[in-house]
Amino acid sequence: MGMEECDFTAAELAGRLAGLRELMADEGLDAVLISTEGNHRYFTGHVTHRWTHNYIALFALLPREGAPVLLVPHFEAGMSKVDSWIETTRTFPVRHPLQGIEAITDAVREQGLDRGRIGVEMGSMMWMRIPHDDFAQLRANLPGVEFADAAPLCWRQRARKSPAEADLIRQAVEITDGAYAAVLGEVRPGMSERELFGLLAIEHLKRGAELPGSITICPNIPGSDRECDRTLRRPTDRALVAGELITHDMGGRYRGYWSDYTRMFAVGEATAAQREAYRVAYASMHAAIAAVAPGRTTADLVEAAREVMRAAGHGAHAASLAGVGHASGIDI
Repeated sequence: MGMEECDFTAAELAGRLAGLRELMADEGLDAVLISTEGNHRYFTGHVTHRWTHNYIALFALLPREGAPVLLVPHFEAGMSKVDSWIETTRTFPVRHPLQGIEAITDAVREQGLDRGRIGVEMGSMMWMRIPHDDFAQLRANLPGVEFADAAPLCWRQRARKSPAEADLIRQAVEITDGAYAAVLGEVRPGMSERELFGLLAIEHLKRGAELPGSITICPNIPGSDRECDRTLRRPTDRALVAGELITHDMGGRYRGYWSDYTRMFAVGEATAAQREAYRVAYASMHAAIAAVAPGRTTADLVEAAREVMRAAGHGAHAASLAGVGHASGIDI
């Protein structure tokens, strides 16, 4: 077995499948069929750029008992041998429609699962990466199989990060920290939003990110009453002006794991009102962080932030505060 290009040990990847198998047993599933990038990378260790091509399919069949099977186009078999811990690989030609469906059908039958209950990524903010008609044909090929939603199981397994995963997230955050610090010294009136976006993206790549993340901007522009300038949006060709307060939400992916967080800064000199708003937002964030502890809920963190806002005389903003963050890992 290769794995010389894998970011994790075979033992860690096998442990992920073992955890999923325990959840399968609890839910009465005989296998899980993976078709999405996040779960594929998490459970198999196989990494490929092919996910950017909607016309190329990749799968993995993870049985509760027996050997897992990687199902990939023939031109991915070479890479999977050096980064996946899964020893059994089945290949299929890239053709349309029904790409990989016969390979999945054969793998299910070989494992004796054609009368079983197989989980797929149906819901809970997961979408199967299989065309509707292809999945209909898979059902027709395997009339004895009951397909069920395995997305909640995948989330439960992925939610608790290993030390190795946490380290990759920290490195992703360090990359974004460096990108913010570098670009803050370059921001000036007259620069376009799109130029600022380009700098942020390039600084991520220079520091080792695989990809820049969702880089959005919320400019508080003096005199502007456009609704789109009061929420995060895509960058445009608009030139930055002195006196505006910019909120940036940004991150990047490092070896599969994402950073994603917000920074706020003024173009030129900040006004007294802007400094006060920043002070309250900063104090609210740290109140939420201080409230983190075992047994606390995310609602507790929101309330901690709200208390600071109300005490500072910003009750209207406190009432509208619905969240203080979001999950981050292989997905955001």
